[in-house]
Amino acid sequence: IWNAYLLADALAKGGKAREAAETIGSAIEVQPGVPAFWAKRAELQIAVGQAKRAISDLAEARRRFPDHIPILGWLAEAHLRAGDPKSARTVLADRENSRERPIVSRLVSIANALRDWTAAARYSATLVEIAPGDASVRHERYKALLAIKDYSGAAEEIGRAHV
Repeated sequence: IWNAYLLADALAKGGKAREAAETIGSAIEVQPGVPAFWAKRAELQIAVGQAKRAISDLAEARRRFPDHIPILGWLAEAHLRAGDPKSARTVLADRENSRERPIVSRLVSIANALRDWTAAARYSATLVEIAPGDASVRHERYKALLAIKDYSGAAEEIGRAHV
């Protein structure tokens, strides 16, 4: 059954995301107890503009696998892509102190979408702690600090990004 997952991955990389989503859907029908299948299908649905379908799927996946980080992350992402950042924030409300990079990255995106710059600055600080050598993470922090008018902090952060 993992061959279906690998086939879906190859199809998606080849530009056939809809076909890939159908392929992984077949895998879910055969073996619904594999959270990676649900997360992959949601990722593919989001890629082809089916965020609302992904939300529906992921609600079921979350019920089945409540602590599976990728499912929570993709559910938040689907809400963002559907234009509902408040629901995205609700999905991750109990994970606001997470140290999981995928979750914290989504929290930054949600805060940005809600124009909650103080939260974006707070989450991006956590992201820098998790991945201090990643320049893109420092750039996210820089943007958040600019938004809250912490210009010296922003200058310091962008300086660290290019060292």
